[in-house]
Amino acid sequence: MATKENLDVKYVVVRSNMSGVWIGTLVKRDGREVTLKDAQKIWRWGGANTTSELALQGCVAEYSRVAGAVEEVTVLDCCEVIAATGVARAAVAACGWAP
Repeated sequence: MATKENLDVKYVVVRSNMSGVWIGTLVKRDGREVTLKDAQKIWRWGGANTTSELALQGCVAEYSRVAGAVEEVTVLDCCEVIAATGVARAAVAACGWAP
């Protein structure tokens, strides 16, 4: 059984087996359960080949679909939690949901 682990607040990319890729501020992690605040779901991205590159450089608005931020979300069945750079944060902020 996993023990609760309070982590320093930081901006992360999270990949879940069931709900996809999220980016936001890490609130806590408990095993494979991750809680984020000001979180956005990234439905599709261009400009990065992997979630690791997404965390390093972000995405390109022209090819990406990023949902609006929710105040808080608990993402279940997480398989990756990657610290994101300021560059990635700014790039994702420039992406939106455009038809």
